[in-house]
Amino acid sequence: MSLRFPKGFLWGTATSAHQVEGGNNLNDWWDWEQAGHVAGHQVSGIACDQFHRFAEDFALSESLHLNAHRLSIEWSRIEPEENVFSEPATYHYRRVLESLHEHKQTPMVTLLHFTLPRWVARQGGWENPKILIWFERYARKCAEAFGDLVPFWNTLNEPMVYFFESFVMGNWPPGKQDWIRHIHVVKHQIQAHAKAYEAIHLEERKHSWNTQVGLAVYFRVIQPVNPHSWMDKLGACLRDYVFNQLFVNAIATGVIGFPAAWNEEIPGLKGAWDFIGLNYYSRDEVKANVTRWKMMCSEPLRKTSCECNDLGWEVYPEGIYLALKSLARFAKPIYITENGICSGKDAQRERFLIEHLRYVHKAIMEKADVRGYFYWSLIDNFEWAHGYGPQFGLVEVDYATQKRSLRPSARLYGEIASANALSV
Repeated sequence: MSLRFPKGFLWGTATSAHQVEGGNNLNDWWDWEQAGHVAGHQVSGIACDQFHRFAEDFALSESLHLNAHRLSIEWSRIEPEENVFSEPATYHYRRVLESLHEHKQTPMVTLLHFTLPRWVARQGGWENPKILIWFERYARKCAEAFGDLVPFWNTLNEPMVYFFESFVMGNWPPGKQDWIRHIHVVKHQIQAHAKAYEAIHLEERKHSWNTQVGLAVYFRVIQPVNPHSWMDKLGACLRDYVFNQLFVNAIATGVIGFPAAWNEEIPGLKGAWDFIGLNYYSRDEVKANVTRWKMMCSEPLRKTSCECNDLGWEVYPEGIYLALKSLARFAKPIYITENGICSGKDAQRERFLIEHLRYVHKAIMEKADVRGYFYWSLIDNFEWAHGYGPQFGLVEVDYATQKRSLRPSARLYGEIASANALSV
């Protein structure tokens, strides 16, 4: 039996600049690494050297019959100092995007994949309302420079993940742990998305391009440990609302809700998306715990019996179906902008691909408007606070030599993309 996907479906992979390019030494993440905050005191260094090897990597993905690729632009390269824009960096990213087209892959570009220029971070980053001006200017410059080459833009990547890791858990820069004092960061991110959305479309209208703008949201399926316990259900609902629903509801309605604001209507926000990007990896089963007020009075159950990836995240394929069904209510095209597994066992990666794509197909058959799937990641890379240990790539990277080697899962994914169908 063959499960066919819609005509024109985008089959791709995803990367982010800081994780693969190497040499991004003008941003807050570089400084965070130098201070020893990454596992084993690792630093990104030259990473996968994709700054120089991008054509080689795109040739690999072309050999797999993939027709799209999602990447990010490093803000600190484009604007290394406040209101100073780098012509060499602009030329470089144009060459990267042209190379994607040469290798028959549609680019999807993310403006901000977590990292902030050092000059932004030193002025308070997302805590400073001036970031609305800075980010809008950066979005406009990118649209001017690359708009003729980019049909799909993501303004932000996983804004709620960034907020929790940076301002609740303290695992990422700036390393703070007080969400009540810093909840305005979420409001600033929502406002910045709206401003970037309008800035990109203003450039589109000037040049009559065909441009779509969205954002990549992380959706983590959250369920109560005990579905018969009203406290567990309440804890799951609160966590789901803040983590999964707050941001997307604000864009859909134009109103930022509690706790980020008191139902504040934001000009230009309502409907400021042409598509939704979904990043899905796992689920949490949570139980009530009133002492964990920072995490909405709940905590995830530590599991020992389920299948997990190498980071301990549960492998839960049905969750991608549940996420797609939840987002389908907004009646927007959906692109799965990230889905992948960190595993040293490639057979697990192959099984992960097949099982998740079966559920993607099920959602499509039930009228979810899913138009593309981007596996995370094309190549092994620097995995933020975890460093170089996790292996997410379809392509293995020997960091000592920078040699790339296709894994069997890459060939399997290539067969699926070439057929535009999943054989089961």
